[in-house]
Amino acid sequence: MKYIDFSIERISAWATWTVVSCSSLLMMVQSNRFSVSYLVFTGLLFVLYLVLWNLISENDEKHVPSKGQLFTSILLYFVIIAIYFAAPVSFVAIFMLIFSAITPYYMSLKRAVMLSPILALPLVLVYHFYWQQESAFISGVLFWTFNIFALIMVNTIIRERDARLEAEMTSRNLEATQTLLNEAVKQSERVRITRNIHDLLGHHLTALAINFQVASHKSEGEVKESIEQCRQLAKLLLSDVREAVSDIRDKSKLDLETSIFSMLERLPKLKIDL
Repeated sequence: MKYIDFSIERISAWATWTVVSCSSLLMMVQSNRFSVSYLVFTGLLFVLYLVLWNLISENDEKHVPSKGQLFTSILLYFVIIAIYFAAPVSFVAIFMLIFSAITPYYMSLKRAVMLSPILALPLVLVYHFYWQQESAFISGVLFWTFNIFALIMVNTIIRERDARLEAEMTSRNLEATQTLLNEAVKQSERVRITRNIHDLLGHHLTALAINFQVASHKSEGEVKESIEQCRQLAKLLLSDVREAVSDIRDKSKLDLETSIFSMLERLPKLKIDL
């Protein structure tokens, strides 16, 4: 089941999107160069960007992107280029920066860096040739360096997160192993105790009950009644011993549930049913 991730990274991206979108539309309104329909169209492009970005950033675990995510990423790339053509302010390239910052989650840092010029090039081309801005090349180089910096920082965060998760998993494995060893020691001790009770005390009580039965056949009167009472007590004691041995054996099973949950508890985005 999917859920909305309210992590600090996602919230900061939403806040950045809000500031950039509102600032761009406000500057376009103040310039009096664009019609209402044009402003609405630009605003819809901003909203479409946010929707697509949320779709490809739902899962923050590093993995090979699915076909759907790959298609969404390509579509988002062209939406950003469309925003370049719609908004005359070059700082909307921040959208490309936010987009490129999630690429290390789906590919190696080397591939992400090699892809960064392709992400930065449209900014230079659109704002130099379409919007006739002389500073487009400088803006493109600046945003490209920001992209490189963002990629390195995100990759560092991913590596630290993976190392932390690996250390936590190793610790949980050790805890689970320790739990299993403790349970194995307890089980071995219970088995030894039950064997001693069954082999020694149980056999002696059985022999005692048989001897009482033989003595009962050879006696008469009050002596026979007393011996019979002793025989019944021996049989009752033997029954209690067998019940105690059976109960100890039932409790000698390994507690796998405790071991499993001690290893898997607190793992992110993982639900365990046992």
